[in-house]
Amino acid sequence: MRNFKKIFLGCIFILQIMFLTSCVNTFLAMYENYVNEEFQSKELYNIQENRIFIRGIEVITMHMLSIGGLSNFSLQFPQLNDFSDDTIVKINRLIYDMIVTYGNINGQPYNIFEFKNYWQNVKINYRVVYYDDKFLSIHFYGDITGGSVGVRGFMEVQKAITIDLNTGEVLSLGDFFTYDEMKDIIMSISLYENYSTLQNINYAIKHFNDLLSTNTLLQDYRNFYIKENGIALIGIPMPSSTKISIFEIELESSPVRVLR
Repeated sequence: MRNFKKIFLGCIFILQIMFLTSCVNTFLAMYENYVNEEFQSKELYNIQENRIFIRGIEVITMHMLSIGGLSNFSLQFPQLNDFSDDTIVKINRLIYDMIVTYGNINGQPYNIFEFKNYWQNVKINYRVVYYDDKFLSIHFYGDITGGSVGVRGFMEVQKAITIDLNTGEVLSLGDFFTYDEMKDIIMSISLYENYSTLQNINYAIKHFNDLLSTNTLLQDYRNFYIKENGIALIGIPMPSSTKISIFEIELESSPVRVLR
């Protein structure tokens, strides 16, 4: 009887492994077709499970490990494992396009794979900061080191995206806050106590206030992530600096309240 139980449990375990392997292989095959033009230039990549589910859809980590022979390359980003829903496909593409697009060369944004022979080191990771059945907020972090003209030197990566899962649209600060609320949030940066120096704090306050005065901050600023009871604003480096400050501000209530 005990032997039968062991055999039965062993069979169940094997079936679970086969099922998970099948799901991963199916996802990989569909994903290769989905971004085929980009994957033609990649030598090594894999899929990692997150154990995060949004609307019953698993969030899977795509981990790219090499491009153009560059071994010091690690690019991780999430994708939702459902290609039957047009909105989910749109969200996956938004995430992918964001994480492979950086800075500017000759005044234009560039795709990291278009300059794959220029990099000495690429290391980018992510964390899902907030999710429910309506919103998804992701923070990407890491660094890129260039070794060629136009992309020489070190660049810190701090990017974020907050998505409306119903529409597949990227949300801006104006979707969450009014002008007066945003002004109070900016002022609260002056009380920020983290690694940022007073010089960084003053620079950030001026930067955000300048954007707020032209309504750009509310309408177009999307480099932020939301938390259960707060928001994080990602600033820009000070002149002659590569350090990017992140200001996590606690709020009295959840920022998603107005969109529910």
